[in-house]
Amino acid sequence: MGDNHPKKFRREKIRKSIENIYISNSVVQISNYAFSNCQNVKSLEFEQNSQLQSIGDYAFKQCSLISSINVPNSVELIGSGAFQACIGLVEIILPEGVTGCGANWFHDCKNLERLVMPSTFKAVGGNSFGGCGKLNFEVAANNNTYKDID
Repeated sequence: MGDNHPKKFRREKIRKSIENIYISNSVVQISNYAFSNCQNVKSLEFEQNSQLQSIGDYAFKQCSLISSINVPNSVELIGSGAFQACIGLVEIILPEGVTGCGANWFHDCKNLERLVMPSTFKAVGGNSFGGCGKLNFEVAANNNTYKDID
């Protein structure tokens, strides 16, 4: 597909038109790159009683206007770079059950200030927090791998 291919331009136009993402509770997986480069998305909401189990690699990369994400309790796996370059992101709360993150998870989330890590969180992939100069971690008291230090 060349740079001037009509399908590429339609896809980019559609991605630019998306402002709100609402994930139904029947969705169990968000595919790799599903909403990447949707730069006008302002909100990401998950329906109550979500059955979502995994968020794919780079699924929300460069969704620049999202400021907060409350990952559903059902999620166990979040892929590499899932929220990379979400520069508007200020806060993310991870549920119990998430055990770690792949590479580049929040890389270049320049305004990310707060990350809440559950007791089940054990591993951080390479360069996951590069460019996150404002980031403060809140670690569950019963997390035996990471400790919250004041």
